[in-house]
Amino acid sequence: MSPSPHSRPPHAKLEEIFETHIQALATTLSRGTVANYRGTARRFLSYLHANFPRVRRLSQLHRDPHLLGWFLNLPPRRRVEAGREC
Repeated sequence: MSPSPHSRPPHAKLEEIFETHIQALATTLSRGTVANYRGTARRFLSYLHANFPRVRRLSQLHRDPHLLGWFLNLPPRRRVEAGREC
């Protein structure tokens, strides 16, 4: 049984927090979705470590600049309409 996301140590690393939550979701999601979640978490954490190396705890994470910076760093997505890329 996976540990509860609420039972993490008070100073758990961000990687541990993300993985604990993904494991909790994995019981109801497909393997492909879980793999996508893990990949997205890995890319977000890589962005954080590269751009904000001092952010190590969830309490240090803020909407601006951490999340908004990551969103701006994402590549633009191509629109798909009726089965074809636009």
